[in-house]
Amino acid sequence: MAREVFNVIRSLELKTLCRDDFLKAETAIASAEGFLESGQNQKARAAAEESLAASDRILRNFCQNNFADLARKTRKTLEQRIGGDDEDPLGDYVQRLNEVLARAEKMENKLRLAQVTPQMSSLKEVLDDLQEILKASHSARTSLSETVESDITFDKGSYGLSEKGKEILDALVEKIISEREHCVREHPGKTIITKVKAVGYTDQLYFVPDTPLVRILARGAGHLPRKASARRQFLNRCLSEFRAKAVIGHIEQRISAIALRQAEGCLFQLDTELLGRGEKIPANVPPPFPSSDPRRRICRIYIYTTPQ
Repeated sequence: MAREVFNVIRSLELKTLCRDDFLKAETAIASAEGFLESGQNQKARAAAEESLAASDRILRNFCQNNFADLARKTRKTLEQRIGGDDEDPLGDYVQRLNEVLARAEKMENKLRLAQVTPQMSSLKEVLDDLQEILKASHSARTSLSETVESDITFDKGSYGLSEKGKEILDALVEKIISEREHCVREHPGKTIITKVKAVGYTDQLYFVPDTPLVRILARGAGHLPRKASARRQFLNRCLSEFRAKAVIGHIEQRISAIALRQAEGCLFQLDTELLGRGEKIPANVPPPFPSSDPRRRICRIYIYTTPQ
């Protein structure tokens, strides 16, 4: 527990907040681990308690003066990074940070009114909230958002990746692997999770009836909508989903091959999601919206990596 608490304090760079207590916590935890290695359990326990007490004083100071402000700043950074795009998975953090902020403000008010004990009975909850802020901040710093044009990434009239499309995605995979390796170095021994989400979009063009593409898209649908516009929308939604699936499939395949080659797959987890939005207008694409609009024939890929 003492090491976990101190690691959070060090991650938040709180040394300048309470320099003396930071040095006490740092020295004591190092002593505790040294005593533990040499089998001096009683001395190790005493040193760990000394470190935990110093860390507790730092956290109480932080909660009273900095906690809520850090949550607000992190939330603002996320919102700026997302830029109004409701598909960006970083949006999941915003809701969690709203909850963290509510607890932080409550804690801040109690501390200022001296309504909590010096031992801070809710230390575990505070640590969990601080970890949530750290993960959100790390994800915002390392997140990638790539927009690939369907006219370049996919073969014409198909959901299959073109050779140029594969090259674009391979370059993106290299960025993912590079960030993963950086994260492993920063957080040794922890599982590194990368979230990859692909969202496909189309224009509003109609399909030539009874082509191989239409038959594939309609497979499993039973009966296509009879109304022409509804049928077009249905087929475009299917096409956008198939293209998102092709993107995710290629990224998964390349990452699996690299992870296997480097024999580090046990430290690396990939969490993927794909959506086909069809004719929905992508975020941050301004009007007008002609039926054949290359700005809408895209697939957006969102990526962030975080330690667990």
